Amino acid sequence: MPFDAIPVKEPGKGGNATRLNITAPVILTPKPGILKKIIISDPGTNGVINVTDSLGTPDLFNMVLQISSVNLKAGQVIDLNWPCLHAVRIAFVPVGSIISVSYSVGFNPL
Repeated sequence: MPFDAIPVKEPGKGGNATRLNITAPVILTPKPGILKKIIISDPGTNGVINVTDSLGTPDLFNMVLQISSVNLKAGQVIDLNWPCLHAVRIAFVPVGSIISVSYSVGFNPL
């Protein structure tokens, strides 16, 4: 029996869902998915963007990304394509920050 790759239909490069103008913590999906892109509209003044793969309390064990607002610029696009096994969650957003996120849901990242 040949050992062939199993074809997987992953949603396009940008994902199949978006959340625009995020200014506060939010759970994008409580299911497994793939975090695709974060678009910075306004980096804000102070704080960090913290993205986790968890429905519970964010901590170091489920953190996908943590980046300070001083390292961000308006119009910046962060390409991730990161599989999340539990949830896709924006846990913290800097003061005055506005971000948008694209992600895929309904797709098992494994």
